[in-house]
Amino acid sequence: MQRDLILKLLAIPVLGVMLGGCPPPVPIVQFRNMVPELAYTGQGTVAVATQDLREYIVSGETPPAYIGQFRSLLGETLYRGTYDGKSPLAGEMNKAMAKALRRRGFGVTATFVQPNDSPKRVLKALGTAKADRSMVLEMKEWIFDGNSASLLTFHLVLKVFDGSGALVASTKAEGKRGLGSKGKEVVPGSKKAFREILGELLSDAKISAALAGQGAEADETMALPSKPAPAKEAAEPPSLPTKTTGRAAAPPAEPGQKSAKDRLRELDQLRKEGLITKKDYDRKKNEILKSL
Repeated sequence: MQRDLILKLLAIPVLGVMLGGCPPPVPIVQFRNMVPELAYTGQGTVAVATQDLREYIVSGETPPAYIGQFRSLLGETLYRGTYDGKSPLAGEMNKAMAKALRRRGFGVTATFVQPNDSPKRVLKALGTAKADRSMVLEMKEWIFDGNSASLLTFHLVLKVFDGSGALVASTKAEGKRGLGSKGKEVVPGSKKAFREILGELLSDAKISAALAGQGAEADETMALPSKPAPAKEAAEPPSLPTKTTGRAAAPPAEPGQKSAKDRLRELDQLRKEGLITKKDYDRKKNEILKSL
């Protein structure tokens, strides 16, 4: 039985050449459990899509499950694909990113887009989820070549948009990465690179801030009340310690300025709504208390 399976796998490239075009990829890599680990958390909603923009995929020359090739012992070029030879690589990347974000508290809607969809159509598809943020991973290149050296060539661009479709953050990962010096190291090397590269993109400071609602666009609408200027505090006469606490009484709020109590209440509301992180909440709270 094993001999028959080997003969069938070796026959696939030959059959593809006879029929013309690129032969269907032979299953090789299972990416489903390669989920990147993220250090940040969130409570918002995110719509996620991955678009395969590799030229040979967009043209239809190669199946969307294609991930690379290498030369067999008989000198034939074997085309390799995802675990079943049918699942698009873009879909595997999308599932991995969605799962990584769900593990960190985000509500995620995974959206399917076609390689030849326009950017406008991609955003429209993501907009149907009505999420706080939309995220698009553009896969411009992802291929390993084991004919001469086991190298992965990749070019990925990750973009985050707000609810109106405006771009708030973007980053990219591009280059080459070795998958191992031996043939048997290609599969585990491919899986490791898959998880690491996606993790690097999702962990980018601009991306994590945008997903948490703290991008440049969000800072204008969620700015916390600022503490009084040090110069004004110094000009005010010092308050006498009270008999009950021994601490200085809080100075009265200036006209048009919120009291410390109101500022603490507003800060706590922002934390409950998930608009600021616990770290920012604790830091701002300490600043307000020190101003008393």
